[in-house]
Order: sequence, then structure tokens, then C-alpha cells
Amino acid sequence: QWKSQGFFLQQPGETGSLGVFVQSTVGNIKIGDRVRLTGIVNESSESGMTVIAPIDSAAPMAIRRIAEGETIEPVELPAASTPIDWEDYESMLVRVPNESFVVDTYNLARRGQVTLAAQPLRVPTEDNDPDDRKGADSPEGEDRGASSIRTIRIDDGIDANNLFPIPLLPGLGTDFQTLRVGSKINDLTGIVIEDDGEYLIVPTQPLQISH
Repeated sequence: QWKSQGFFLQQPGETGSLGVFVQSTVGNIKIGDRVRLTGIVNESSESGMTVIAPIDSAAPMAIRRIAEGETIEPVELPAASTPIDWEDYESMLVRVPNESFVVDTYNLARRGQVTLAAQPLRVPTEDNDPDDRKGADSPEGEDRGASSIRTIRIDDGIDANNLFPIPLLPGLGTDFQTLRVGSKINDLTGIVIEDDGEYLIVPTQPLQISH
């Protein structure tokens, strides 16, 4: 999806919103190129992401390569206990420190998506009697409400459904038999995108999975 519509551009740095998606079909841009371009900044009506679009929609964007072979280090996301404004990381290469736990695989086969959290999610009734009358705000029932653990969904970045082999996990069924709730993904690195108001991470490296 994203590869066919353009490329991600990021300025070196670790603070502020430094990434943007460039809508361009120019085919000679490679990862590691430093470029100079002119375009119009707007918000995509399809995804909601901030993008740079061509000034003239009928003509290709003028892009000049000024260096190549450069690298961008991923920005490390804050600890899972810290609230995060995902818009600050939109279109940026990020790294999720430590390990993440798979907490939802419902859309894996259909949409190529998996939801992760910093720790396994618990159902409140694992520790509370579902029939008692303690309120969620009481000391005894304070963990009964919705979990406040931060989650993030990873996506294969492809605008197609029901693909097999699954692009996000090409080794599924051969190199490893399954991906289940509770599996761990280590050192996730990818690009943060927005899709219809939801922020996702598209991995840029093969997933490191353990069970």
C-alpha cells in the first residue's frame, strides 16, 4: 500500500514530529537517500496522515537527490507506563524497547494485523468475583475496569485482505507453526502510520518471535 504510493521522509532527530509521507511515483528513490523536494502539505482524505503531495497532480513531483547511503536511527518509544501522543511519531521510524506480548490475533489472516502490549492483558474477573457488588472505583474493584495498558497494532502495510502466505509472517506454518496470544515479539522496529484515525506500526524488519 505505502510502497506503491510514495515513500517516508524523516529528518534526523529525536524530538518533535520529524516524519512525513511523500506522495510520489518517482521510482528511483532508495532508502538512505537525502532528497530535496517541493510540494504541498495537506492531510490525506483516506488515511488522515499528513502528507506532501505534488503541486500539480498531473505532473510528477520534482525530487532531487543530494546524498545517498545515509542512515536514520529509529526513535525509541517511551516506556509502556508513559502516556504517548502517537501523532508526534507519525511517519517516523521507531523502536519498541524490550519485548511486547501478542494480545490479539483476530485480524492476522484477514488484514495482516496483530495487537501488542508491554505485558499480557488480564480479564478483570480473573481476580474479582463477577457477581460481587464492589464498584470499579473501590479499592477492591479498582482493576475491574478496562485495562489502561498501552497497546499498539502492527500492520503489514498492504491494502489487500486474505493474503497467504501472510506478508507480516511469511514463515507461518513452515518456520514456525503458529502465532498465539501470549507470544513475544522482541525489538520491534517499524514506521508509525495513521489509518482512518488509528495509529499502527508497519515493521521494517522481520519479526523476532518467541513463545
